[in-house]
Amino acid sequence: LRQLFDAGLITMDTERVRARSGSGQSLWYLTPAGRRRLAIELGVTVQDIPYRRPGELSDFTLAHHLQCVDLQISVERACQRHQYTLIKELCDEDLKRLLEAHQVTYKMRRNPQDPESAEELRGMTSPDYFFIASAGGKLFAQFLEVDRAKITVRNTKPGLRDFRRRISILSAMYKSRLYHQLF
Repeated sequence: LRQLFDAGLITMDTERVRARSGSGQSLWYLTPAGRRRLAIELGVTVQDIPYRRPGELSDFTLAHHLQCVDLQISVERACQRHQYTLIKELCDEDLKRLLEAHQVTYKMRRNPQDPESAEELRGMTSPDYFFIASAGGKLFAQFLEVDRAKITVRNTKPGLRDFRRRISILSAMYKSRLYHQLF
């Protein structure tokens, strides 16, 4: 990393922590020069290389992103350790790009206490991680969500951060067979 940093190909963003709490986790970013160099090495266009500027993520989003990366690495290592074959994996950004065009119809109560408040809505959500692994001749596909204890299942205010809504949408996606078409 030091050589890439000294060559101006990567730069770092560090998660903020309280004073005297040690250092936070770091996230390394490609610089514009690093992005161009990687595109040349891979034989693709610069636009094919995802790019994000340091500091672009809020502290909350950076912490969440780092936890998602930790989850992805943990799944990969667990598959290696148990000799499972990891067939496919998609991170949250890949899932957002794949799913944003596919809205599904789902039912949800506007007031969780009132059965009469159920209404039919359309929407989509994307989990934090998806993978398919092969073990013992069987395929296992999983959506995973990183829980930072910021939203609850019993949220009384429906909206984008409502976990109940997310579960309803993913269930509707599965029942509609869209899940089977995409994954």
